[in-house]
Amino acid sequence: MKMISFTSVAALILLAGTGCTSINSSKNDEVEVVARILSTTAQAPLSFGDHTGVQRILSSLDASEDFRFGVILDAQKQLFASYFRPDQTFVKEKIVSKVKQSVRHDQPESLVLDNGVAISIVRVEIGEETVGYVAVGKER
Repeated sequence: MKMISFTSVAALILLAGTGCTSINSSKNDEVEVVARILSTTAQAPLSFGDHTGVQRILSSLDASEDFRFGVILDAQKQLFASYFRPDQTFVKEKIVSKVKQSVRHDQPESLVLDNGVAISIVRVEIGEETVGYVAVGKER
């Protein structure tokens, strides 16, 4: 079951990454869609504290070179898991800090533009309970 879920997420990311990328709004749409998909997929493993499961979900971002990073915070906005492309690891602390500062409690989703990177942040909810936040970054 885990493999089917992981494969499905990887396929959706590939599809999102192959869309029209010549227009900035299309790139923003892609990063928002992928963040929504990951937030839905991460619900159960995040709520059960399954670091390995969440890390597997984030590692599916490696399927597309367009995505620079993925970060998952727990409900208290503490880093739970992350994925960074090898050339992005040097900015990990800065990005995690930016994501933490950008979490909006009054909105389920937000889009932040930072130094040429579109960062989509989506609240992870089960019912009405917030269990965490997913952030995905993609070059604009």
